[in-house]
This record gives sequence, C-alpha cells and structure tokens, in this order.
Amino acid sequence: MLTTTMPEIFKDATALYQRLRFCIVNDFTALLLMSDGVSDPKFETDANLNNPDKWDALWDDLKENGVDLTDDNEASKDQLLDWLDFWAPGNHDDRTIAILYEGEDSNLTKKNTVEDQTSEKEPEEQQKE
Repeated sequence: MLTTTMPEIFKDATALYQRLRFCIVNDFTALLLMSDGVSDPKFETDANLNNPDKWDALWDDLKENGVDLTDDNEASKDQLLDWLDFWAPGNHDDRTIAILYEGEDSNLTKKNTVEDQTSEKEPEEQQKE
C-alpha cells in the first residue's frame, strides 16, 4: 500500500507530471535520493538544492565522516547508516537516503581531458594533426 502526505498528486496525472523533472546526461558521479530528514538539515532551503556548493559540502561531509562509496566496499551500507545518525538542531525527522554511485573511471577521465584539449584548439590546428 502506497501512503503519502500528499495523495492528491497521484489522482491527477497532469499534476503528477508537473512535479517530475528529468535530464539525460552523458556522465555523472552519483544520483542521490533523500528524504527531507536529510535534505532539510543539509540544504536548509529548496533554493539551496540548486547550489553546487551545498552539494559539494554534502559530498565532503560523507567522505570526511567515513562513507567510502567504492564498488568493492561492502561496509559502505553500514558507514552510510552511521552517517545518517548526525545531529542537527531542530531537525528530528526520520532519515532516508539512497545513492547510486558511478565512481570515477580513470580511462574516461583521461579520454575527456584529451577531448577537452582538442576542442579548445583552433580548427586549423586540429586539421594539422
């Protein structure tokens, strides 16, 4: 059974679609889904969800508090669970987070760096190569 605090959004397909956004990207580091128990203390306002500095701070907070999101780290689930027990004055809501972590592919990084350098050259320089 699906329960929600706003059941009216599921009654009207148009209203639901107005709440959904998506973007197709070539590459990403991670996709994070979190409840307001995490987002409220970490971002404070909805406007801050668009602030890259807040996202960097969240990422740094995870790393600095021992959450190691590497493929072979079986302990990451427990590390993340421990991290969710952070103290935030005035924020006592339940906390839920799911992270889809792409990680960093060193070959991809090298390839992108070469492509970036090539695209910065003048067209006549590219033709000489």
